[in-house]
Amino acid sequence: MIGAIIAKKRARSAFDSLSRHDPDTFLANWANNATFVYPTNLRVGGVIKGKQAIKEWFRKFMEQFPVSNFAVKNICVQNIFALAGTNVLAVEWGIRLKNRHGD
Repeated sequence: MIGAIIAKKRARSAFDSLSRHDPDTFLANWANNATFVYPTNLRVGGVIKGKQAIKEWFRKFMEQFPVSNFAVKNICVQNIFALAGTNVLAVEWGIRLKNRHGD
């Protein structure tokens, strides 16, 4: 249970770093073979595999939306008893955006 609490705290902190446009801190605890899913029918959506590819995706995203505020809604932890090492998290988040034109 303590492992889940720690994992959730780290996830919330990581998403706070995205609001500060700091993808390096966001990805600091991610595995090199991590997977990021951005569900949408838009061209930017899909499954992004690998820490570097995820970082690049966020870099491009932040170029398009220089004002972005991320808010974590729910976090699911695969192994609530894991204390160290790896775990799998799914994070549901919302976002408020403004594009490069202020819209």
